[in-house]
Amino acid sequence: MPLSIAEMTCRLRWTSPGRLLPWMGPALRGIVAGRMKQQHCRFSPAEQDGRWKYCKGCPHQADCSYGRLFEPDAPPEIAFPGQGDAVRPLVLAPEFPAPAQARPGETINLRMVFIARSHVDAEACLTTIREAGASRSLGPDRIGFDAEPLRLEETQMNLPTEWPSDGKATNRLAIELNSPLILRSAQGGERTQLIREPSFADLFGGCLRTVGRLIALYDRQLPNEVFRMLKQAAAGVRTHRADYRPFRQWHWSNRGRSGGSVNGLTGRAEFTDVPPVLVEWMRWAGRLHVGVYRVSGAGGWRVGV
Repeated sequence: MPLSIAEMTCRLRWTSPGRLLPWMGPALRGIVAGRMKQQHCRFSPAEQDGRWKYCKGCPHQADCSYGRLFEPDAPPEIAFPGQGDAVRPLVLAPEFPAPAQARPGETINLRMVFIARSHVDAEACLTTIREAGASRSLGPDRIGFDAEPLRLEETQMNLPTEWPSDGKATNRLAIELNSPLILRSAQGGERTQLIREPSFADLFGGCLRTVGRLIALYDRQLPNEVFRMLKQAAAGVRTHRADYRPFRQWHWSNRGRSGGSVNGLTGRAEFTDVPPVLVEWMRWAGRLHVGVYRVSGAGGWRVGV
């Protein structure tokens, strides 16, 4: 059965002034996640700050909107490499870059993606966003906002896994980043080093780590041979032109009580000799976002042929 995707677009209208960061995703995710956990978690505030600071193993997760969206456990029957922490079925992607200042009456768009069964929590998520805006809780200047839903689109993802007999490689494929991209290389089993000049194979690796795992979690497990075939095809794609630019922004985590610089990339790249079977995978990867901080809207892109 194809994977169901619901995309909701909202207009955020500022109701008070304040300073904005170019990438508002982490700040928005922080206030939404914090409020949803307070409202939906069955444990006391003291337990939420202690034993149940993180939801892994929570017996109430299946009945909790926060748990289903922000900290789902992978089903025990799923045997997928690296799937100890399930891929989140949610993306909160505010317009990027945001203006430097929020001015009352002005707007930006917010795109929310709900994957598979998570669409049942879309209304709860929207309600929390509205409550956060009404309480003026965004950023250090406590910015207030209204949230107006504009449209809801429901689609199904049914990706190709075989080459057509007459398939020809795409002459030129453009990937334009529409939010910061944070892909890291693996060293000693840990993904630590930022990939500063990602090849097509690097981008497609991020695609498989998101899209492939979502399919395994919420649809079906594809044969390992399919993934080997896709990786081999991606390795043969050549970079025609790359125009990546570094991106840096300070990030503070209230739950972790720590801060630091988040480093990523913006820009675009063009690739040649792309097998058609990979193009649709890359389209969906851009819509569902890849890499670190994808729930906060990082790792989104547009595909042009």
